[in-house]
Amino acid sequence: MTSRRNAPGAKSAVSAQVERENPEPVESRGPLPALFLVLFGVFGASGFTYLVRHGGDDFSFAGDERSPQIVAASTEVSGPAVFQASCAACHQPTGLGVPKTFPPLVGSTWLLEDKETPIRIVLLGLQGPIEVNGERYNNSMPPLRTLRDEEVAAVLTHVRSSWGNQASEITADDVRAVRASLAGRTEPWNGGDELTAARRAAP
Repeated sequence: MTSRRNAPGAKSAVSAQVERENPEPVESRGPLPALFLVLFGVFGASGFTYLVRHGGDDFSFAGDERSPQIVAASTEVSGPAVFQASCAACHQPTGLGVPKTFPPLVGSTWLLEDKETPIRIVLLGLQGPIEVNGERYNNSMPPLRTLRDEEVAAVLTHVRSSWGNQASEITADDVRAVRASLAGRTEPWNGGDELTAARRAAP
């Protein structure tokens, strides 16, 4: 008996069927339509022209070309934001501090009596015993000398006028003057006694 696979004409019939089928699709990148290229160029040129005409005098494709000093001066510093980032963990958002651990800012004469003392504390930090509102504390505060003069002024102005405190504004010039008077000192203040001596020695 002759098998179907070996039947005469079977191979030619299969080949004919394969030839009738469409080839499998192959993914490829064809050329972009000319209309798309034209529209892309028109919209790109229009956008460029709009930026040049309406970008203002400060517009630049190179980014912000202002000096760092001008950029810093034009950026408003938020005293509450600096306080939240640098001070609230110890002195608490209420300014009441932590009993027997971190002194309060509310009603503190170290903060309110003069401008220079709180600036000194912020710039150099504090360690050793100090009395605040009749309570004695003996902990340490890290220096915040890396804060800019504007940030120190903003945060101290904030705490000197919050929670019922009523003291005058501290300016960046005030901070700058105290920073210069420290003459490169880096060690923290040694408790309330040394702060008192510095306050009395100030002109």
